[in-house]
Amino acid sequence: MSLRRLLLVAPDTPLKRLMATDLISVRVETDQEDVARQVASYNLLAIPVVDEENKLVGVITVDDVIDVIKDEATEDIYRLAGVSSDDHIFTPARESLRKRLPWLWVNLGTAFLAASVVKLFEGAIGKVTALAVFMPVVAGMGATRHSDADGDRPRDRAG
Repeated sequence: MSLRRLLLVAPDTPLKRLMATDLISVRVETDQEDVARQVASYNLLAIPVVDEENKLVGVITVDDVIDVIKDEATEDIYRLAGVSSDDHIFTPARESLRKRLPWLWVNLGTAFLAASVVKLFEGAIGKVTALAVFMPVVAGMGATRHSDADGDRPRDRAG
């Protein structure tokens, strides 16, 4: 019940008539992302947390939800970049290399594959030199589309 409603009713009105019984609440075990979604979808400033007996355990405020959203967005960005959430600028180079080396090998393999495809068209490129100008453009378009698709996935999941 809002403070405004409590202050504006007649003093002899029983609280039972004022209280809301269809409250939006979350259970203790509810995932933090689900809580954030509920707060956002119902435009709440706070949401009560209840136990299995529907007894109030605590309250999650919108500033807590904002922190969760920031953390989840950071985690998604790290995942898109192929970096684990515990890998930061101060991570030792050897450890960072160990985590990234498999993907670097995959990247190197695809680069060699692309070079072999270019080799197949060496004759055509030799005859029409202008085609060589478009090779980085086509490669860049593929990389851009890949990163666009990766960027769309977290937004799609968010709703």
